[in-house]
Amino acid sequence: MAESAAKILLQTLTQEELDTVPESVRIKIEVCVNDHLENYITSRAVFETTRTSNEEKIKTLTEQITELEKSRDELKNEFSALKDELVEVQLNLETSKKDNENLQEIIKKQETDCLEYRRQRDLAVDERDEAVKMLERRDNNLQRLQEDMATLTNQLQSAVQAKCEALANVDEVESVKLALDYREKRLDQERGLLNQQVQSLTEDLAK
Repeated sequence: MAESAAKILLQTLTQEELDTVPESVRIKIEVCVNDHLENYITSRAVFETTRTSNEEKIKTLTEQITELEKSRDELKNEFSALKDELVEVQLNLETSKKDNENLQEIIKKQETDCLEYRRQRDLAVDERDEAVKMLERRDNNLQRLQEDMATLTNQLQSAVQAKCEALANVDEVESVKLALDYREKRLDQERGLLNQQVQSLTEDLAK
């Protein structure tokens, strides 16, 4: 290290000038120069190490910046795509809202129509039940008239038989004959009326 200090001094002073310097002073100068040289070498080594480390950091940071810029561009593209998609979704939402409103109107109309159909159905059922009851009443009336006609027919047969017996009996008084004739006519009239009523009811049932 002393040789290095001497070489440094010879770069500034000639050998003759250096020989004129007292040895004690020269040694102090060399020690001082050596101290500064060591500090310089140490500082230079630290500098080189730091520079290399900084260069690596700069390279790493540059690569990170490049990746971040790439990611930023990708995010910008994704954001733009999402923005366009959001616009499309909003348009679809508005369309869906309008479709939903139209469907609500249709459902409301169908519910109203359903209520009207149900009312008409109930009315038709009531009319059918009333018609069935009317037919039942007509059937009952027809059955009653048929029973009455059967009874009158039996009575008429009895009257005819009685008339025949009365006519056969020449000893019967004329008053009995007249009474029987009157009874027969009355029964014929009642039978005719019953036949008309039965025919009318039969025609009504056939409608």
